[in-house]
Amino acid sequence: MDVVIGIDIGGTKTKIGLVNSTGECLEKTFFRTKEYPDLDAYQDKLVDSAI
Repeated sequence: MDVVIGIDIGGTKTKIGLVNSTGECLEKTFFRTKEYPDLDAYQDKLVDSAI
């Protein structure tokens, strides 16, 4: 099964979704973007949330 990770980086929330080739959302999560003002901390949270 082919899947992709979609990431929507917004000013208040970052949303992450795992979507298959038919467009079905298999998993989703979000976290507050403003809680990670440091780029390194934000990237770490993004990777941790996507795994």
